[in-house]
Amino acid sequence: MALDLTWTFATICFFSGGVGAYLGSYLRKKGENLATHEDIDKLVEQVSAVTKATKEIETKISSDVWDRQKQWELKREILFDATKRLSEIENKLLSLHTFWRSRMAGEISDEASKIRLEHEYVTEWQKSVHSFEETESLVYVSCSKETMKAFAEVSDLLRRTAGQIVNGDLETYTKTKDERFKKFVLARMAIRKELGIKFDLTPSSGSATLGPGSQVSG
Repeated sequence: MALDLTWTFATICFFSGGVGAYLGSYLRKKGENLATHEDIDKLVEQVSAVTKATKEIETKISSDVWDRQKQWELKREILFDATKRLSEIENKLLSLHTFWRSRMAGEISDEASKIRLEHEYVTEWQKSVHSFEETESLVYVSCSKETMKAFAEVSDLLRRTAGQIVNGDLETYTKTKDERFKKFVLARMAIRKELGIKFDLTPSSGSATLGPGSQVSG
């Protein structure tokens, strides 16, 4: 009887130990699996967060690059138009001077023709000034202070010269020739600088053309 109890007790202990070991191993494995799943979930969340942040950064960079590109294209158009306006207003001043010289020299004898032509040339000059002012305003909001100053000086000089011409001072066109040349060169140099075009040009009076190595004294 005692032997049976001993055997029974040993058997129970054996099975209990085995079940305990199995349960312990199972629970450890379960814990490891649970931890692994939690780590994977965390990793997925981190990757998702990084991906989202990356996309947001890419979108912002793309938007910034797009904005800068559009700003550059707009600025380039303004400067190209400014170049044309400089040439246009310079030609209109010459036309105004030429007409006024003929008018004061008595080369236009018919009074009706004189009035008509005066109206025509003055109107054309005023239109040119208006167009130049519009371009000048765009230059002011898109370019550097250096370029703004160059255009303001051109505008002031041309207005002053035109005013003196229509008041009968025909010498003023010739007197301001060198100064006008310098102002126009400086304005065109400013445009080239804004566009990033390198050109070996420094201001000097008396030059008849613009080209590499031309100089304009200050």
